[in-house]
Parts: sequence; C-alpha cells; structure tokens
Amino acid sequence: MRVSLALVVVLMGACDGDAPPIAVPVTGWDAVLVTEIAGSDADGEVVLELVTGAVRLADGTIVVADALASALKFFSPEGDLVRTVGRHGRGPQEFTTIGWLGRCGNRIVAFDNNTGSVALVSPRGDIERRLQPSAHPSQSMSLSFMRCAPDGRMAFAGFPRLLPGGCLDDMHACQPMHTLLSIADGDGEITDTIGEVFAAEMRPLGSLMQFAMSNHALFVGASASDTVDVYDLNGRLRGFILLELPEVPPTTANYDYAIGERVAMSRDRAWQLEWIERMRRVPMPEVRPRYSGLFVSPGGILWAVISHPGDTLTWLRSVNVDGNVGPDLRIPHGLRVLDMGDDYVIGTYEHEGTGDPHVVVYRLEPRG
Repeated sequence: MRVSLALVVVLMGACDGDAPPIAVPVTGWDAVLVTEIAGSDADGEVVLELVTGAVRLADGTIVVADALASALKFFSPEGDLVRTVGRHGRGPQEFTTIGWLGRCGNRIVAFDNNTGSVALVSPRGDIERRLQPSAHPSQSMSLSFMRCAPDGRMAFAGFPRLLPGGCLDDMHACQPMHTLLSIADGDGEITDTIGEVFAAEMRPLGSLMQFAMSNHALFVGASASDTVDVYDLNGRLRGFILLELPEVPPTTANYDYAIGERVAMSRDRAWQLEWIERMRRVPMPEVRPRYSGLFVSPGGILWAVISHPGDTLTWLRSVNVDGNVGPDLRIPHGLRVLDMGDDYVIGTYEHEGTGDPHVVVYRLEPRG
C-alpha cells in the first residue's frame, strides 16, 4: 500500500497520551475479559436501560451513558455502581437524551441529541459547564456528530433531522446526504473547517460517516468504502488509508439490529412497532457498510470495526502509526464497540436470555 510522506508525518506525530506507542512489532492481539456490567443486579433491579456510550477513566472507573435514564452512571473497575449523574429534563444537571459519550482531555463529554448541547463533566461527575456549538459557523445546522481528541479539541458535524425510517417506501429518498465538518477548541469554538463531506445514506444499514480524532489528525470515512481520509487539524487533506476490507452481504440479524437502533430511544411501543414494520419494507442492501466504527487509541493506533451489531464475533482492523495495516483483533462475542484505549476495548451487547444491555471491558494484550 502506498502512503504519502505527508500522511506519515501526521500519523507519526499522533501519539497522544502519556503512554508511548508500542515500540516492538505487533504480530497479533489477544483480548481478555476483565469486567462485565449487567443491565440488572442480583435482586432484579434495573441498572442499565439503553447504553449509548461508555468510556474508561484513568483510575479504571467506567462511565456509561444510559439514554432512557437520561443519566451517566459511574462504575468501579470491578463493575459496581458508584454514582448516577443526571436525570431527565432540561435543567443544569439534567439531560434529555444522551446520544454520545467521549473523553475530551481530562473531562467526560456527553452530547444531548435533542438539545444539541454538550455537557463537560469532571471525572468526579460534576457537570462543569455546557456548550451549545453549531455544526458550522455560517449555518444553524443541527449538531449530529461529534468526536474529541485527548488534548480536548473537538470535531463537529451535522445534518438535517429526518424521520427514523429515512427513505421508507420511496427509495429515491435514500440518496446520500452530505454535511459540514468543523474542528473546534476545547471551548467549542470552531477554529477550522474541513468542508462538506459524506454524512449518511438514510436507510437502515446504509452507509454512514465514521470519524475519529487524535491530537494531530482527523480520520474521516464513508463506511461504504474501505478508505479513510486523513486531515490535519488545520483542515488540510494529507492523504488516505486503505483498509483492504472485503465486501460482505448483511445478515437478517444485522438488519434487524439496524432497524431497532433507530427506534430504541422511544418508550412508545406502538410507535416503535409501526416504524419497525415500515422500515422492513425497505429491502436490505446487497452489501453492508465495510466498517461500523473508527477509533484512535492514545498511542496513535487507528482501529476500524469490521463487524456489525448482530454478528457473533467482534472483528477490528488496526492501522499502525506508519499508516500501514496491522494485525486484526477478534473477540469471540458480538459487541457494539464504544471505546478503545491503548490496552482496552469497551463494548455492549444485549443478553440473549433477558434482553438486558451488558457493558464489557476487555484488556488488550499485544503479541510480539
């Protein structure tokens, strides 16, 4: 694979955390389960309802976004619930729907889908302030995506709000949509703009923009392709990475999950069933998106999640700091990946018997 010198310079500078990048050649990865958090405790009390994000803090604390509870839940490294932050509402200590959770520097960042606001939360769980960023300085476009770098900088994108089915019976409405992608400082003030990029194909299991952010680069891809564009944080395109991913037809489980995900944030069961039935009228795509997520570890390794929710295993492809594809990671359990570190991966799945959400933490061990 050819990689431009400019891209190598960007990637080789992308070692972001206190931990140095892995210095020895890595020939493979092993994943060891260390923590599992169940959706209900031993007494049957609900612990988690709908998991939309999770991060691990420096002391091992696991913070989980529960969208239906409109709260952040803090767990010990062993998986015990320590505290709950937030409730449903629009007050200073409340959320409507938490759609994404990330780490920006030493703060936790919770994105509220309905209000478009971003809450900056301390590791102790204090909501320190809220930002109300725009997706672009020249437009009042609703904020729909965001990502963070370890140094606290952010990237924002948005696209118009649509009905959950996207195109439904009118396949012409499934045409790809585009959005504006911008880079902001730690206060949410936009510093640079990449411009218009692909956002989504508004159909169940359609292609979706995936992006990840390090201190030196922004990785942006349309998941229908196996390439990822690499921008520096001044908004300049520096090159691309070829992930070398195969085309894979979707399974019924993939499609059912994609449909269910679009209605999961509602408690109105009749509404959910109506929209599920309507979305099932849209035929499955012949090929599913090449990947379902992008993550960058603090040490600079880019991870593409090749598997999709509904698969029986989790499959990730690594890209080393020199821009070349590294060894894959396979976890023998189907997960929706939520966060990647230098030495861990966090994911969620629905328990087959109870339907409860579970959050799991695996320790990553490189093979040299």
